[in-house]
Amino acid sequence: MAVAVALLILGGCSAPNTEADAVDEEVPVTEQFRDVAGAEEEYLKVTQAYVLPASETYPPAPFAGEPGSYQVGYGTLTGLEAWNCAWGREYLRYVGSDAEAAAVALDEYAAFMETESFLKYYDPVSVHPVFAKVVEDARLGDPSGIQSLVSTNCPAV
Repeated sequence: MAVAVALLILGGCSAPNTEADAVDEEVPVTEQFRDVAGAEEEYLKVTQAYVLPASETYPPAPFAGEPGSYQVGYGTLTGLEAWNCAWGREYLRYVGSDAEAAAVALDEYAAFMETESFLKYYDPVSVHPVFAKVVEDARLGDPSGIQSLVSTNCPAV
């Protein structure tokens, strides 16, 4: 499992998505990046569009107030990762004690695979199959993969 987690972490940034890259190449470089206000705007849109479990709240944007230039999509991805982590924690909170609540949380957690950000920024060769396997294993009663991903990639609350 440690190897799978390492692949998930490393694969998220390494392999290009040629279809997404082709689109980015058509956009002038000056339009591929945003200032912090633009990244925060993306993050806030996600926090308004993606509902968290009742026990969770979105953290402030981790880049808020930091100067710099952020790639278009960074704020969106950051918000979606917070959303995914929240549903992963919710699943782990209920697995083994409330099957219905755990199933709802798992469905939300798995929905991350359907987001444009997951498809664009996470490597389809090394990350997509690992994430799908973790979800499949959870559906079959083994929460250890989600536990590992949440413990490794998500901040404790």
